[in-house]
Amino acid sequence: MNTTKINVKWGTSVKLITTIVCAILVATVYYLITSLYLFFDWSILIALCIVPLIFLYFLLESPKFLELNKTGIIVHRWKGKLTINYEQISKIEPYKPDYTDIRLIGSGGVFGFIGKFSSSTIGNYQSYVGDNKQAFLIETKEGKKYVLSCGNRDLVINTIKQQIQL
Repeated sequence: MNTTKINVKWGTSVKLITTIVCAILVATVYYLITSLYLFFDWSILIALCIVPLIFLYFLLESPKFLELNKTGIIVHRWKGKLTINYEQISKIEPYKPDYTDIRLIGSGGVFGFIGKFSSSTIGNYQSYVGDNKQAFLIETKEGKKYVLSCGNRDLVINTIKQQIQL
């Protein structure tokens, strides 16, 4: 099997949420800097340091592309990667949000849907989703669940199904 790379595309909601929140972030940082200039306050200085770091964390966690190779699927993030070997996968299927999903910790749209989520239908799962319309669920034999997305989910699902049936 050849290595295949498939980009993770952002859906309209992720683009909109990211744009609005980043604009608010820029305005907030500007306000904090001008406030700090007028009068020094440790709480303003701490907020000025922490707020951008939170957004940087989610940017670094957001997926860039998926790689399918002969041993498994790799989620390439801006910093680091997640590897799921084919022999670990017990199930893969398209994921359709049922709107009972609850974000336990993570981003609910800024740079994607990233973090730990919970759903009444599948339970707890780790999410690296850019577009909910292209999302798919992977369950491992150890009971871990991942919801991922990419530009061509049907290709990914069919390729992985072929690999896990071998």
